[in-house]
Amino acid sequence: MITTSWTKEQVQELINREELAYQEIDLPYGLSTGGRDRRQTSERIFADSIKGKSVLDIGCFLGYFCHEAVRCQAGRVVGIDIDEDRLRQARLVADCVGMAKDIEFKLLDIETNDLAEHFDVILMLNVLHHLRNPISVLDKVITHTKERLILEVASPASLRPKKLLKSMGTWWWTRRKLEKLPLVLIGRNGAVSNNEQKFFFTPLAMTNLLMEQRGPFARLEIDSSNFKNRYIAIAWKRQVGRLVIIGGVTSSGKTTFIDNLKNGELAEIASQIGVDIKDNWTYTDAANIKAIKDQRIENAIFHYDILRAFGGDARYYSQEQGIEVLDSAAVRKVITIWCDPKILCQRQQLKLRKDAQHWRQRRVRSVLGLYQNEKRLAQQYQKWIDYCRQKGTQLFFVDCTSRPRLMPHSEWDQKIKDLLS
Repeated sequence: MITTSWTKEQVQELINREELAYQEIDLPYGLSTGGRDRRQTSERIFADSIKGKSVLDIGCFLGYFCHEAVRCQAGRVVGIDIDEDRLRQARLVADCVGMAKDIEFKLLDIETNDLAEHFDVILMLNVLHHLRNPISVLDKVITHTKERLILEVASPASLRPKKLLKSMGTWWWTRRKLEKLPLVLIGRNGAVSNNEQKFFFTPLAMTNLLMEQRGPFARLEIDSSNFKNRYIAIAWKRQVGRLVIIGGVTSSGKTTFIDNLKNGELAEIASQIGVDIKDNWTYTDAANIKAIKDQRIENAIFHYDILRAFGGDARYYSQEQGIEVLDSAAVRKVITIWCDPKILCQRQQLKLRKDAQHWRQRRVRSVLGLYQNEKRLAQQYQKWIDYCRQKGTQLFFVDCTSRPRLMPHSEWDQKIKDLLS
């Protein structure tokens, strides 16, 4: 039952005056805006509770999904759109159904403006294919998502791209095969015709983009949509309560330190850094965290080689997917392992003698060259510590040259200064 201050005549006049037939929204007195029935999509994307959560709908149009979020008891609902007149209509419809105070509608171009805040759940339904830079926008939205990112996506199997592929002489069986590949179809004539649909992602392309090329998601659910042969993607962000990163350069003693910590042999250090091994800790690293499908991890000890991206494409830690777990944690501590450079060199030289694999030797020689150049090594440490400070982590330093011991910050600073001199 819709509670409203509007008369039936006012509602009917709204329908007659405004062009509202896009999303079918129920209005008072058994009337509606007309348009497509989106209930199936609503039921799917809100199947998991959003009670008390903040919800942002990007490209909200008339606000249908904002209304549904309110009905699902969301704590706060915001709808944004690039079209000011469309937002005017959305506000009228919200007022008509008694939701004017429940939904905030804002004018914002997601491509050219940043989001000022974070939301538990972000909806971006049928938006990506209209954007000029969809991946850039997707990265922006991921950063501002706290729990769930929900997309409805046009794929090459959607009506318009199917026509495009057909016009290019693509056989039907080829078109069906394309849908099973990780492809992005790029539309044509965007600047000279009325075709505003530009990018079409296959489900596998979206899976690779969110789960392989990006690090913050624990799982991804993909279902078909009854809207224009599109699909729904629901990405659940990984959430870590307490994260302790054991970081250090290659062969500095990280694994041994973690093993000794687990076995209770470093009780004094554990107490000093605030780690109670009796708690239930998940032990993982950059290569294996994707195998953990649980969205919530209460306590995690994370093994991280700060040279993981050394010599690769990710030249900055801000570009390194393996360390994105930092953004998922509420409490973040980083223990950086120190080991004397001479010992680091000895360990790499031993690897060269033991490992005959050519491709491995190339990596070992590269790391050895870094260790032999103490100034470069010190600069690598500085980059790592600067990154950790930017992320607001609590920093600790442990010397593992012999028996592990906690180092004061002043001693660490002196060791770096000595390497630079």
